[in-house]
Amino acid sequence: MGIRVRTVSRAVAGLLGLGLVAGLILGCRAAERRGVLRVSDEEVYVERCGSCHRAYPSSHFTPERWRAFLPKHPSVKRLRPPPEDAAVVARYLGL
Repeated sequence: MGIRVRTVSRAVAGLLGLGLVAGLILGCRAAERRGVLRVSDEEVYVERCGSCHRAYPSSHFTPERWRAFLPKHPSVKRLRPPPEDAAVVARYLGL
């Protein structure tokens, strides 16, 4: 019986630890969104665009080419990023 209680206790402690880590991560992301924590434009760009494919440097295309390309990009159309993220990405790309 003692072994089973320890195993359950460890499992519960592990789940609580995971919940704490997830809460901290989500809390930090929410704080970043509110501007409490400063996040660079590049970090937002890499997070939003680099999660599906290579995040190309802003110099990869001219601003005109970025403007022509982004509205047609399937992920932009499908995922519809929040306006604040879209504005940060546009600023990072020099648009």
